[in-house]
Amino acid sequence: MISIIIPAHNAEKTIERAIYSIRELNVDTEIIVVENASNDLTVEIIKKLQNKLDNIVFAQSEKGVSKARNEGLKLARGEWIAFLDADDYYEKEIGDLIQKAVEDIACDLWLFGHVAGSECRPVSTQTQLYESECINSIRVEMINNPTKYMQVWAKLFRNRIIKENGLY
Repeated sequence: MISIIIPAHNAEKTIERAIYSIRELNVDTEIIVVENASNDLTVEIIKKLQNKLDNIVFAQSEKGVSKARNEGLKLARGEWIAFLDADDYYEKEIGDLIQKAVEDIACDLWLFGHVAGSECRPVSTQTQLYESECINSIRVEMINNPTKYMQVWAKLFRNRIIKENGLY
């Protein structure tokens, strides 16, 4: 199971799309929505969805995206952790790729590309992933462009690694 943590602050216009995009992946998920100090209808919308869907966990935290994510990590029961911002969503087609990733017992971290506006931001090309000499160039590119590649979303983290190392 994948625990997908969604920090939700004033997300009344986008939270429903984010949640339903997870449902359309056809992957075993627990959706942890952590509301943090909203002053709109975010709480009401989440509670309505929680009554309708069986895999939503609702929590609240103090204001701040990091506080919300950390609260979600405390509650996460899945073998894998993913983060999704309340104003983002998954494309349905990514579900098969995510399913293949979580079945791989050798990896503890998966990095995915993403789309920002109309710009496609791959982590690497398919060819680079299979050429071990390219791994260092990929690492360098990620470190040189942290806001483009080092965000917590667009990744799958093995929950055990997070818990064992107190990574909050």
